[in-house]
Amino acid sequence: MKFAINLLLIAVLLSSCSTIADQVSAVEVPKPVQNASYIQSFLDKSNGWKMKVLGQGMFNAETTLYKTKDGGLTWEKISDSLSGDLPSESISGMLFTSSDKGWITVNSPREGEIGLHRTDNGGKNWKNLNLTGEANSTYTVELPVFFSTTHYGLLRVKNNNTSDETTLFYVTEDQGDSWKAITDQKTGTLNKMYWEVTKQQNYTVWEVKIGNKSWTYNGKQWMKELK
Repeated sequence: MKFAINLLLIAVLLSSCSTIADQVSAVEVPKPVQNASYIQSFLDKSNGWKMKVLGQGMFNAETTLYKTKDGGLTWEKISDSLSGDLPSESISGMLFTSSDKGWITVNSPREGEIGLHRTDNGGKNWKNLNLTGEANSTYTVELPVFFSTTHYGLLRVKNNNTSDETTLFYVTEDQGDSWKAITDQKTGTLNKMYWEVTKQQNYTVWEVKIGNKSWTYNGKQWMKELK
């Protein structure tokens, strides 16, 4: 009788172990997100945007944009590339200049393409500005720079074939609503905006003057000259 009870107990234990094993194997373990990168842009301490870029190849990426109003404690999904509201490409930079207007850059492997997109509704929809360069060249696109208290801005692009950013760049005088291509002009003017570009050994120096205000880029950052 005791032997029979022991056999019954062993059978129950084996049955329990099998049930637990079945339950564990049935649990779906979330897979980690591979090759995902995040880009952020904040207007102030509270309001900002976060872009998740999940790379899928040279020409495609899955992108999702989120917005926060509490300094990043909570995030609300604004748009994504699956719905067609965001470009399905590898986004390299993001900048918001107001609660409505923002910019994203794309370093496209497509020849002749300058990847700059703009939103006018806080990131819900984006428009490709269709800027172009030389047909046989690819470009690295920097985020646009807008000079404070003016309507002027500058978009620097580097030709990946020559590593040169002085042969082509873009300027705006209407806060980025339109862009004018400047080719092979290391010094020049656009109405009240004057620029001068000089190549150093390992970097390029930009000097911009608008009225009585001046800004200088030293290869790392822009600095406003105080008078």
